[in-house]
Amino acid sequence: MQREFERYRLKKLRVLTGVLQVLASLVLLLGLVNQIFASLGALFLSVMMLVALFVRLRIRDPWLSMIPAAVYLAINLYILLSTSYHFF
Repeated sequence: MQREFERYRLKKLRVLTGVLQVLASLVLLLGLVNQIFASLGALFLSVMMLVALFVRLRIRDPWLSMIPAAVYLAINLYILLSTSYHFF
């Protein structure tokens, strides 16, 4: 992963990104207890995956390498949409 972040030209954000992913995942797991946490975790992870797609577009990665981020984005958007109906 260290080489990947160097390739993305985001070497200094590697640790922060990992910490944010772990925290957002824990919040998503708390969604098993309360749907508000599921919505928040899914929202944060969706934003992170959207940023990941933009980074890959910026460095002109092949489309196939964007599939994992796109799939995780779709999963988190589904969770977000299916748990956030309480807010609207």
